[in-house]
Amino acid sequence: MKIKDDRSEFYSISESEEMWNEVQSSDRSAILVVSAAFDTHLERILTKHFIKDGSKAKQLLESSLNSFGARISICYCLGLINIDEQNDLNLIKGIRNSFAHNLLNCHFANEEVKTAISNLTLIRKAGGKISDFGLKKFFLVGVMLLDKALLIRLNETITIKKCREIKSEEKIPNKRLQADAAKLRH
Repeated sequence: MKIKDDRSEFYSISESEEMWNEVQSSDRSAILVVSAAFDTHLERILTKHFIKDGSKAKQLLESSLNSFGARISICYCLGLINIDEQNDLNLIKGIRNSFAHNLLNCHFANEEVKTAISNLTLIRKAGGKISDFGLKKFFLVGVMLLDKALLIRLNETITIKKCREIKSEEKIPNKRLQADAAKLRH
């Protein structure tokens, strides 16, 4: 079944009362909602970065870049997110995958989940400690920091113009390339 999901109305986790209430309800809901929201942020960052060829971009996002993990990787490899944001996204993705494929022990008190949450980078670099917040609030503050970081990345992302056509008579700027091109002509 395909649920109509109008993501155009979504801007930020903390600015959507409905989403924020879900994130604060159960641990499983928190991870699923946060993952979907961050996946949307990454899709928007990529869409904004892609050239203005909507059909090709959409095709790529619906095939090779359809997964949360693929979007995290390509955003990092293109320099659209930093290593700390990639780390936090991957930790959240790992928890989400565990919660989606298991029936029991899908809560933050689970030792593996607690370890993953305690490794969230942005909140730790901001001086946050689980002992200061408690586990759930530590996670929520980490989510808010990552949510804001991804919104900043979206606003910083530059749309790429299509590459211009190179004319055959254009000079090649690099001497070595000119020499290689000359060899190929003969």
